[in-house]
Order: sequence, then structure tokens, then C-alpha cells
Amino acid sequence: MFSNKFSIFLVFITLLGSVFSCNVEEEDDNEVFTWDYVQGFGTAASKVSYSSPNYTIVKSEVDHIIKGYPNAEDSLIIKLGNLQGHELTVGEYKFGLNDFFTLKFYKNGAVYEATSGAINVTYLNSRIDFDFDVVLSNGNSLSNGLGDNLLLNNLDSTPVVTPPVQEIGTIEATINGAKFTWGETQTAASFQSSPQYLLISGASVSNGISMAFTEVDSPAKLSSLIGKTISLGLSGNIINYSTMGGIPQTYISTSGVAYFSSYENNILTLTFSGEFTNGADITEKIPFVNGEVKAILVN
Repeated sequence: MFSNKFSIFLVFITLLGSVFSCNVEEEDDNEVFTWDYVQGFGTAASKVSYSSPNYTIVKSEVDHIIKGYPNAEDSLIIKLGNLQGHELTVGEYKFGLNDFFTLKFYKNGAVYEATSGAINVTYLNSRIDFDFDVVLSNGNSLSNGLGDNLLLNNLDSTPVVTPPVQEIGTIEATINGAKFTWGETQTAASFQSSPQYLLISGASVSNGISMAFTEVDSPAKLSSLIGKTISLGLSGNIINYSTMGGIPQTYISTSGVAYFSSYENNILTLTFSGEFTNGADITEKIPFVNGEVKAILVN
């Protein structure tokens, strides 16, 4: 009888030891916060891997804010909301353009939001484990996202990157196969009056681009279009592209779309693509692709 009790006691000690060893393994300080930024699809896709040893996690009654700083220019911000009085739990949470579960990736002065995807929280105690994959507002994605043994209420002093001032106001586009960039000193965005519309422009010595969005007649309207696509054409929402070298030419958007990615603190990010037609020769048409307004300040 003593032998049986002693055997049961040994089994209990073994099980208890295994439980504690699992907790110790989960709660160690081997912190990992990584993700891949994937541009394009299939064999044409390119990947940039990020590792963020510097991070903060702030827990409150209504959410968990997870911020990673892989370098001085880029950052990742994940917001996991929870109803007041209810704790965040282990489980999967879907991302979207809402105020409850969101992900924002700040890269080179632009802000991209998760339009779909999810984060899977697998462990939550004094530390948190999770993995995530998302599609971003610019059509690219974050994959193989991993947070492992990250400390809750970790108040790192590293500043959040929200985009760098020197990067505000960049416009890029590939036009007829050539890539053009208008830098911060060459761009502007403002609401025009009578009637009111949003005007965005970039100019250099050799070429220029201007966008008139008559559908966007106020900051409130602009905010309501975040996460949405509008059509471009010969009138209304229109993009003009001009060349200065040789014989000046003006090309007008005859088709295309603009996607409004984000608008916060008067900083706007959007993408655009379509087709231009030569204003002097309607038979000449040229494509414009991968157009992007990167974190331009709207005055």
C-alpha cells in the first residue's frame, strides 16, 4: 500500500514538474518579433525580412497596442481591441479597416494598413506569443509574422516612426515603362475652392503630374473614402501628366483607379494606376502603373 501511494506521489511530482517546465519555457526571455514584407506575386515576388528587437506593448482596459521598430525609418503597429471589462484571450483575430483589430506598417514615409488577414494569439500571460499574415492597402503583404515571448507592458523608449518628416510628400509612378519620382520639395496637396476639390501635384524640371479629385470635397469626405477605390477619367477625378523636354506634351487619364490607403493627422497615402491619352493626339495612349502618393501633407 505504501508502495502504491509512493508511486502515485512520483507520478504527481513528474506531472507537476512538466507543467512548471512548460511555463518556464513560455515565459523565458528569448524574444522574437519578425515579419516579411512581400511585394508582387508568384515567381515575380520579392521579399524583405524585418527583425524588431526593439518593441513596446501597452495593455489597457480596452486594447493591447504592440509596436515594433526594426530600424529608424520603419515600424509596425498592431492594435488588438477588447470590450471593456473583458480580457484579450488566446484565439484568432481578423484584421480590417476598422477601429478594433488593426495593423499599420510604416515604410519609407508611407503608411499601409491591413485590409485583410489575421493574427493568431497562441499564448497570453505576462508574455504573449502570436503569428500573423496580412494583405496591405497597397496590394502587397506581410507574411510569416511572428511574435514570441514578447513582454506585456514593455515600455521601450524607442520613438514610434510616424512617418519621418523628410519623407512626407513623395509621389512615384511608372509611366510608359519609366519610373518617375517627385520628392518632398516638389509636391503639394490642398483643398481648392469654388467648387471645393482635392488637388495633389508634383513637378520637376522635366515633367509633372497633377490629380484633381472632385469627388473629394472636404476632409470628412476624404476620411470616408479610406479603404475605398474611385474611378479616374477624362473629367471629374482626373490625373494629368506633362513632359517639358522637347515639345511639351500633356497626357490625360482616360481610365484608371485611385485607392485611398490612409488619412491621419492630415497625412494622406494613396495608390493609382490606369491609362493616359495624349491631349494633342488621342490615338497615343500610355499606361501608368504602381502610382503612389506617399504620406503627403494635405494643407
